[in-house]
Amino acid sequence: MDGKPLRWRVRCGPNVILMDIAMPVLNGLESTRQILAANPDAKVVILSAHSDDAYVESMNDIGAVGFLEKQTSAEILTKAICEAAKGHKFFSPSILKTAP
Repeated sequence: MDGKPLRWRVRCGPNVILMDIAMPVLNGLESTRQILAANPDAKVVILSAHSDDAYVESMNDIGAVGFLEKQTSAEILTKAICEAAKGHKFFSPSILKTAP
């Protein structure tokens, strides 16, 4: 992926970005780092099939405001986007159950 379009989209960007972890060329972890470096006010919510503790912790550490499993219902996805837009964190209920 060419970085110029990414930088433009982030500057003019959306309120909430849904990000996958497993992507070709630039993975979600690095993409999120770059987005937040370019626009610290961006709200990134991870939507991924990878929900083990290491992924959740890594994404939380770099500044993602939410983490959802791909099989999340539309209702929970909508709630997560709304909460992220307000500046709140949001995690799938199943991820919260496994949190220490």
